[in-house]
Amino acid sequence: MPTEKPETEGRNVRHKRMSDVTIKTITKHFTSYVVGDAKPNCIENWPRFLPFTRHTPFDKVFASFGTPLSDPTEERHWRKLVQRATFVRNRDPSATDHRCRLCGQHEEQIHRLFQCRHTALLWRQCIDFTVRILGAPQPQNITAAIIFGEWKLNTLGPEVARAFLRHAYNIFYHDFANVDVKKVRFVLWQVTYREALLSFRSALLRYAVKLRQLYANRKYTSSTNQAPAEAYTRYPEVIRIRNPEGNHALTPSFQQEIDRAINVANAAVQS
Repeated sequence: MPTEKPETEGRNVRHKRMSDVTIKTITKHFTSYVVGDAKPNCIENWPRFLPFTRHTPFDKVFASFGTPLSDPTEERHWRKLVQRATFVRNRDPSATDHRCRLCGQHEEQIHRLFQCRHTALLWRQCIDFTVRILGAPQPQNITAAIIFGEWKLNTLGPEVARAFLRHAYNIFYHDFANVDVKKVRFVLWQVTYREALLSFRSALLRYAVKLRQLYANRKYTSSTNQAPAEAYTRYPEVIRIRNPEGNHALTPSFQQEIDRAINVANAAVQS
């Protein structure tokens, strides 16, 4: 007697264990019937404004979503940026003024968020931090590094640098949006940079605490009582974690940069 064919025959489906069936895998399975092999619209639309994106490795960019130092909440605005879903004034047909809310000198468009004279110093400072403190090479294109994490043609930058820029953009867009939402001014990029560093520091400490909790939870069980050795030395530029207990401390260079940013921001506010 012939056996009944599964509904998924003909599709590239890999059988999974019951423990592998999660909300994410179920959603991916059912949306595949609707989406199929279609590509996100942003892949076609980005080159209209940034010609270099014709060579951007979008498959690598999408695969890089989520890092141990940037969760979906911290990447929320950055992911919208990659998908060209960021709300800017030229996307509101009912708005009478499409000029940049920061400088008022050009049309407010997504890619110009990194070219405005009010934001240029912020992004230069962020890139300088990735090079000077995080040990990343100088990116060939600052805009490509911030939006896509692309340091050079077809190559993404170091994970720690990409994670920091996602924190920085998340903080920036919050301040940028408040210009319209809360009618406040965006004049102190130093404050935004300070908050980006503090957000990044919180993510690093959270990462270290997770390793410490893993060790404590497994210490008196039959399971391996610690994470892989490379997890403790994954981000040596900014945090030192002692194996296996997970005691940790920020590196002196990173702590000094935080202290400097706090002092510079406070001085800017007071002046």
